[in-house]
Amino acid sequence: INAEYMGHFLSVYFFSPRILFFFHQKGSKKQNMAFREIFSTCTLERIQALPLLKTFTIDDRWLDVFGHVNVRYYMHMFDDGGWALLDDVGLSADLRAKSIGCFSLSHFVRYLNELKATQRVALHYRLLDYGEKRMRVLYFLVNLSTHTLAATAEEVLAAMDLNTRRTIPFPKLVVHELALRRDLHDALEWVTPSLLQTTT
Repeated sequence: INAEYMGHFLSVYFFSPRILFFFHQKGSKKQNMAFREIFSTCTLERIQALPLLKTFTIDDRWLDVFGHVNVRYYMHMFDDGGWALLDDVGLSADLRAKSIGCFSLSHFVRYLNELKATQRVALHYRLLDYGEKRMRVLYFLVNLSTHTLAATAEEVLAAMDLNTRRTIPFPKLVVHELALRRDLHDALEWVTPSLLQTTT
């Protein structure tokens, strides 16, 4: 996906809702074709080899009037997985007790296949990149009942001083854990459908 094209798409998405409709009509076909090509490399076998964060059973209370899971509950699952991710990279309760935390700065969610009541799903993640203060991850929500990829969410997170409410560098222990995971994920021989471009 062309970085300049996607940068324009994101700026329109966030700042100009009226223009977004027109832009989406013009660009969505090209964008969707590019995404299909990228997602074709993301086989379930490859995704399920990534670290597992959480599993869920779809509650019928999560359904909306259209008979499938409402968007708010996708975010519920991604958020629950995010807490498991923080523990996985060392940003645990011990650091929070020292007033070191991590805030979410952005999400980009893509809905691929419906989720319905009683289905079982699993949430995996891949670390895309990290910088001094930020990291970028991609979550994969897999429907274990239908053997399909239900949704993805790309998230940028930043280390925070919980007293000053300002970003800070990641602690050395966390940097070590992030480096291990990035090396592991960089070695994978398949491309991730990334949209957000930077962690600086």
